[in-house]
Formats: sequence, C-alpha cells, structure tokens
Amino acid sequence: MKKFTCLLILLCLLCGCQTKEETAYTDQNEIARFFYSSASADGIYHMVMDPQKSIDVEKSDGSKTTRNYRQVYFYDYKSQKDVPLCSKPNCPHQDEDCDAYALSFLKEEDMYSNPVSYKNKLYYAYSDLFAPSFSICQSDLDGSNRKVIYSEEGKLLQNAFIYENKVYVSVNLYQPDEQGLLMEQTQDYEFYSIDLEKRTKTDLSTSNKELVNMLSFTDNKIYLASISKEDPSSQHIDILCLDEGEIQTIQEDIDNQSTVLGYKDALYKLDEQTGNLVSCKYGDTEWTKVLHVDEPGDYNFSSLNPYGIYSVKKMNEENPTVYSIDLNTKKTIKNANVILSHGDGYIVESDNQKFKFSEDL
Repeated sequence: MKKFTCLLILLCLLCGCQTKEETAYTDQNEIARFFYSSASADGIYHMVMDPQKSIDVEKSDGSKTTRNYRQVYFYDYKSQKDVPLCSKPNCPHQDEDCDAYALSFLKEEDMYSNPVSYKNKLYYAYSDLFAPSFSICQSDLDGSNRKVIYSEEGKLLQNAFIYENKVYVSVNLYQPDEQGLLMEQTQDYEFYSIDLEKRTKTDLSTSNKELVNMLSFTDNKIYLASISKEDPSSQHIDILCLDEGEIQTIQEDIDNQSTVLGYKDALYKLDEQTGNLVSCKYGDTEWTKVLHVDEPGDYNFSSLNPYGIYSVKKMNEENPTVYSIDLNTKKTIKNANVILSHGDGYIVESDNQKFKFSEDL
C-alpha cells in the first residue's frame, strides 16, 4: 500500500519563518492542499475526533446510523491555543449543537478532509462512503456562511487542491452493484478542475484513465504520480503545464515501493538498505543522499506534507520509532509528530490530536 501513502496521509506548502509577513505558508493564498492540516498566516485549521464519543443520526430514508463525534479546530499562533471553531456563547463544545461539530458533516456526507484556507475563505471536502458521493463547500474563516460549490455522485475524492480559483481533483469512479447501490469500485479514474466562480468542470484525464496523485506544485506546473489501470505494478511521473494545459511524462517505470512522495522540485524516499533519506529531481534518475536517519531496517508508513516535513516510522521489535525530518533545515526530530516549523520551534500534534508549540525539539 505504500504507493497510496501520499494519497491518504495527511498536509500545505512550506515552512515557517520569523514574522507573519515572511512566513512561507502565507502562500496558502495561492495554493491549498486538501487532506492536510491547513496553515494560514494566523493559525492552523484541522479536525479532531473523539474516539469515545458518537452521535446517533437519522438518515433521509428513515434509517439510523452512527456518526463519530468530530470537530473542526483552529490552532492560534498568537495565543498558542487549540480550540473548536465555534462562535456560540457559552458553548460547551460537547454536543451536536456545537458549530465545530456541525461543520464536520454535510447532510449524510462526513468531512473527508481537513478544511483548507484559501484567499480568506475555508473550503471543505465531504463524502458519503456508502453512496458514494462527494461535495466541496466554502465558508468564512470563522466557519459561518457555509455553502456547497460543487458535488457529484458515484465518485470519491482521491486527492484535491486549489490554485488560481480552481479546484483540481482526482476521483475514483463507482458503479451500481446487484442491488443498484453504487458500492462497487471500478478501475476508472478521472482528473479534472472545477472553476470556483463559474462552477464549470474541465477534464484533464489521460486517455487510459490513470489513478493520479498530485505530488507537488512548482513553477506553474503540477507534478503527478500516475498509476495506469493496465499495469498497476509501476508508476510514472507526469507534469501538467497549466499554461499549456498538456500532460507530459518525465519519468517512467518508477517502482511503487520506492516513492510517491514529492516536495517542491524533487521526490523523496527512505532507503531501507542504508537508513538514508534520499532524493531525486523530477526528470532525473539518480538518487542522492539527503541525510542519514538511522540504521538499515524496516521503514514504513512514510508521509511528506506540503510544509516540507517528511515523516517515517521504523518498525522495531518492541515499539516503532517515528522520525520527522524538516527538509528545509535538514533537521531530524525523533518521536514527535511535527506539523510545520514556526518561529524558533515547531508545531506538533500531541496524542489527543491537538496541536501545541514546542521549542525544545
């Protein structure tokens, strides 16, 4: 499943610096990646789930279902507090009347991704895994005035990001089963853009309906890891030139076990034979050492977020060791789930899914 690592794991461009004007994540005004905690100039939007709590809800057909109690949270850089995104006075943030909980679903669709900030608005991706379907919504930064801007049935999001007022999405298609329910996953995929203002859709798919994972964005180009349904054992790297609207292949036959992790202008992977983090420029074939992480071993569950934090887990006999590597500073942090750098320290995720600032990593 390593070939899907970057699809499922969760974060949006770059590291933090010293002042608000200089922080690289203010580029969120230009590009925003779904499925990752979304950093703005003021804080980070993310989702928190209470594994001990659920809400019983009635569906539109009269049937009953149970929804996990999840809330949208906002970590404020200035106060260093991580709180539910709710403006109701005296709200205990513990029941279904909380605004932060209400944002976690749309009718029968659950939040499928962390909300992302883009041009002073928040965007959400919702999905019903059993229908299936997905919707993209927009709201003000405080969560108010939410509205649907696009929705489709029979499809589930694989990946999505926003750039120049367009949402770029890759989706997996479903077909009806014997009971007429859209429950059977097909081998067909689509890649297209949605204009946020006109609400129009532009197909960007290749002819063989590949599964497309958007790796990174550099110089007005989208780098894509494409897995063909005819030969899922290998993948290749494509470039979508937004100025020209054409997809070009720049690397072929990349082993899925090697990497699907991209940041800025290069691919990254952990070499299990040496314990080194290595990188390869897009279009090149030679991998070069970035730094030594640990001794050779079984490394898995790797991820690379858009803030330049490469995370990998080494499976030891007793407890696994987690490493977070800041690609911008080449610093390795052991046993800490780092989100991004900020000021003189890092924002990290604690065991309760809340964020905190730490200077002693």
